[in-house]
Amino acid sequence: MICDGKNQGQKRRPTRVRYTIPGIIPYEILNAIHVAINRKRIKEEAGYKAIHYINSLGVELRSLDDLIGPVFNMARRYGLSPYDCAYMVLAEKEKCEFFTGDKKLFNSMKNRLAWVKWICDYRSF
Repeated sequence: MICDGKNQGQKRRPTRVRYTIPGIIPYEILNAIHVAINRKRIKEEAGYKAIHYINSLGVELRSLDDLIGPVFNMARRYGLSPYDCAYMVLAEKEKCEFFTGDKKLFNSMKNRLAWVKWICDYRSF
C-alpha cells in the first residue's frame, strides 16, 4: 500500500511517499525465503542477503490488532479472504491507495473501491 500525503482519490502530486504493510508480512517473507533455501532455489547466503536488504527498505509495519473486526466484515461483504482484506482495511484506515498485483482481486474490487489500483498503473513522481 502506498501512502503519499494525499487522501484516497485525490489528484495531486504527493508530498512524500510512504510504504506501509501489515505487520504479518515480515513473517511471510521469512517463510518464503526459508522455503526457497530448503528447496534449493536459492543459497542460504542469498537468503540472508535478501533479509538484510528487506530490513533496509524502511517500510512501515502496522499492527492489525484493532482491525480484526473490520477485516472480517470486509471479507464477508465482498466474499474475499480475510488475508486480502487485511491489506485493504489497512489502506482504508491510513487513507492510502492500495496497489495490488493480484489481477483477480483487482478486477473484483476496481469498481467497488476507487482507491484499489492495479500495480502497473503506479506512477512515481
